[in-house]
Amino acid sequence: MPLLGKRASVPPACLPLLAALTPDTHRVNAPRRKRRAIDYDRVAQAEIVGLTGMNVQRARMREILAELKRRGAFTVVGGPWVSVCEEYL
Repeated sequence: MPLLGKRASVPPACLPLLAALTPDTHRVNAPRRKRRAIDYDRVAQAEIVGLTGMNVQRARMREILAELKRRGAFTVVGGPWVSVCEEYL
């Protein structure tokens, strides 16, 4: 959206929102993938791993999910792509 000087009209807020709604008795770590490489060993140790992404990220989401499943991580997946095409993941 160069006209408005923005990257998106409605930035995704689902992971920060879920983190904010999680009771204080739980620890939430919501890293943004584009800022650093994924430490799969560390991530797979979590009780629950949430994965989300937009339609253009579906191939990378599939790669990440496959690696987490290979390591036995309990995963939940959300976002626009899985909402319309859940069998892809």
